[in-house]
Amino acid sequence: MKSIQVRQSRRTSAIPLRLAAICALMVLTLPSPLLAQTQDPIVGTWNLIGLAHTKYAYIALQTFNAGGTTLEYSNAATGNTQAASNIVMGKWGTTSSGYSVTGQNYIDDSSGNLLLTAIGECNLKLSSDNQSFSGTCSAKFYKCSVSQCPGKLVGKSGPGSITGTRF
Repeated sequence: MKSIQVRQSRRTSAIPLRLAAICALMVLTLPSPLLAQTQDPIVGTWNLIGLAHTKYAYIALQTFNAGGTTLEYSNAATGNTQAASNIVMGKWGTTSSGYSVTGQNYIDDSSGNLLLTAIGECNLKLSSDNQSFSGTCSAKFYKCSVSQCPGKLVGKSGPGSITGTRF
């Protein structure tokens, strides 16, 4: 009877070793994790200074996300009675000469009623050290209401200039 128990315990103790060997072999033969993709140098947060349609200066803080989206917070453009501090959401992509950026924001009248939507487009070129950029921007303004936005094109501006430095 003892010899049977010894044989069973040898077999029983061999099972965990075989299982461990199979698991180790599976781990070694699985594909290795992919290396992280190289992040585009424009990704990050930037301080912006702009000159809208050559007469209204403004400052902004803009974030370029790795997924191709942007978020900007800008102050009221000095001298522009329709501009106010606002949030601009948009998208960015690469071009043969740099980057294209498109953003949209809403403009209210002095009573806080929805008046216009602005869609801006910029072409940017990054500096060789990736710490600054410069470019030109233009915007189209559309009539906007809760029932229809964007509506009819009511104006254009640009080109204006823009510069950015890494935050």
